[in-house]
Amino acid sequence: VYNNKGTSITKMGLVTSAIACNEKAIELNQNYATPYSNLANALADQGEQERAIEIYEQALKINPEFVDIYLQMGDAQIASRKFDDARNTYLLGLSREPTSEKLQYKLAFTEFSLNKIDLALGQARTLLERNPKNIEALNLAGLCSEKLRDFQKAITLGE
Repeated sequence: VYNNKGTSITKMGLVTSAIACNEKAIELNQNYATPYSNLANALADQGEQERAIEIYEQALKINPEFVDIYLQMGDAQIASRKFDDARNTYLLGLSREPTSEKLQYKLAFTEFSLNKIDLALGQARTLLERNPKNIEALNLAGLCSEKLRDFQKAITLGE
């Protein structure tokens, strides 16, 4: 009940009340991952990334198959500028659901942010092989190609 109430209240923009509802849902059932995820989402919306990450980790201990939590936790890690942690989180999520386009895109974007352009481009190509109309992957592939051209120009100028 409190979990559903927390979700509804969050949609109304009452994040502080949603946090309280999700905390109550956790208190009533500590073995259900969804209210942990919802609480962490609300905290992340409030800018409390570090606390949100801790709660996502608790949710994954309860249900490591809950793939959306890997996405949410990775996003919180990126917001905290923890790109290596986010990369590891997305990889762990992909080990659970290898065909997740969302996780693959997030991983590719994180690789790009870490200046691992070849890896990012490889991920973007994999996504495009599965779905040639994936706009996010097309944009990322374009960014990677542009960055690689810039690197090549810098090398040429340095010679």
